[in-house]
Amino acid sequence: MLTFQQFLDKWNGQYCEYSDPANRYQCQDLMRQYVQDVLGLPQSALPGALYAKDVFNNYKGTAFRKVYKNPLNFPPNGALVFWKYYPFVVGWAGHVGINVGDGASIYNFISFDQNYPTRTACHRQLHSYKGVMGWLIKA
Repeated sequence: MLTFQQFLDKWNGQYCEYSDPANRYQCQDLMRQYVQDVLGLPQSALPGALYAKDVFNNYKGTAFRKVYKNPLNFPPNGALVFWKYYPFVVGWAGHVGINVGDGASIYNFISFDQNYPTRTACHRQLHSYKGVMGWLIKA
């Protein structure tokens, strides 16, 4: 197992491929690597889904607490943050990133992302909450 900081250091600037070489370097690859390496959970803790937004939409398990975004909350460090389709911000498949806890507020936050913007390696990314549906927090 890795600490969160070790995970960030290991993957920063790198491409992460977890399980689908036909559809390489997607945001879900980074999410699934994080769930295994840092949270120590099996992949069955999250639903299988072709699109990132559907992981959040279809989640009904007990390994995570599901939190819906509202105007007064923001994700804690290490939360898996999920976006729906939002024109000119997030594509039709949605997106998932890992909140790094660097100054999250009700206005914006920084997450650790892959493939946002499209085809980028793992990196810290400043986001507003446009299109954010909510987040999963390890229970």
